Amino acid sequence: MHSINFGMNRYCVPSVISSFTGITTDEAVVVIQSVLKTNREIRGVPVTRIPDCFNELGYSCRKIPHFGSTVFSALLSIKTDGMYMFHVGSPRSSSTHVIGIEIANGNRYLCDNRTKSPIKAAVSARLMQSLLDVFKVERMNKDE
Repeated sequence: MHSINFGMNRYCVPSVISSFTGITTDEAVVVIQSVLKTNREIRGVPVTRIPDCFNELGYSCRKIPHFGSTVFSALLSIKTDGMYMFHVGSPRSSSTHVIGIEIANGNRYLCDNRTKSPIKAAVSARLMQSLLDVFKVERMNKDE
């Protein structure tokens, strides 16, 4: 996971894409606009379309089962190293958020448009946020 390479766009989905791939948030916006077939400013992305955006960049992004209803409980339940995208917020709210998670050698890191760089998840204010979905994000082989 990288520090976010901000361009003009500072919203959460382009930021997480930047953190995982190393591209700028503006480059991420171009991919999102292509996937959504729009030229509008990107402020929000339907969570069901985010995997398509990662796919365009050579990454798989698949929803995985998780245990617990908070960021904290999911962080404890995931044992496999890798990159994950957590979809957080209230299911009753139209305003949700995505955060990037990396698990490496038992350490857990979090990055989003507010932290700007990966931080140890243990010091994050997001630990008790409601968790809606968990996605595993992996670089695809160039042969695929």
